[in-house]
Amino acid sequence: MKLFLGLFAAILFTSAFSKSINHDKVCTMCIDFIAKASAGILEHEDDFRQNGGKMCDVLTFGNAELDAKCRELVKDKVDDIIQMVRDSKSPKEICTSVKFCPSE
Repeated sequence: MKLFLGLFAAILFTSAFSKSINHDKVCTMCIDFIAKASAGILEHEDDFRQNGGKMCDVLTFGNAELDAKCRELVKDKVDDIIQMVRDSKSPKEICTSVKFCPSE
């Protein structure tokens, strides 16, 4: 699972155009991550529970303050994320629910 998360983190990181925090990019990257990782999340739920915060390394571009908040959100919402993937919620719905994307 660590390899799985690392692979998707690398894919998402290379799609970022700059190191500046851009909330639209964070939202887009979250959506991309969930879209690409959904099957793996369900196949490796326990690993995702333990290592899900690693997606924060990518989504926050190494910003310590945002990374801490991201990890807290993921930790608090990991079961919700897994359940939403099980319920076939869209990546946009999932990312909005965990506050990586703005509510419409």
